[in-house]
Amino acid sequence: RRQRYRNTLDAFTTISRVEGPKGLFKGLLPTMLTNAPFSALYYMFYSGLKDKLSGQERPQAVVNFSSGVVAAMGATVFTQPADVVRTRMQVRKRKAG
Repeated sequence: RRQRYRNTLDAFTTISRVEGPKGLFKGLLPTMLTNAPFSALYYMFYSGLKDKLSGQERPQAVVNFSSGVVAAMGATVFTQPADVVRTRMQVRKRKAG
């Protein structure tokens, strides 16, 4: 049976009570292993694109927005496979447990 929480505070208190404080950090390592590379790639793409596009006469808002969109797409392409594996492992554990 799947646990339903009323809100975030209810989830926090229920998990703490049932599984202990360790229960709140179960997925921390796999999440960090997928999110850290995404953030690093995003920053690298964003700063590089922003530098290249800023030299031309474009409004700064357009430069920031386009750099952000392209950086997010690029970082996602490289990290999506690891994210899919992490998500499938977490769902499988939840179903088995």
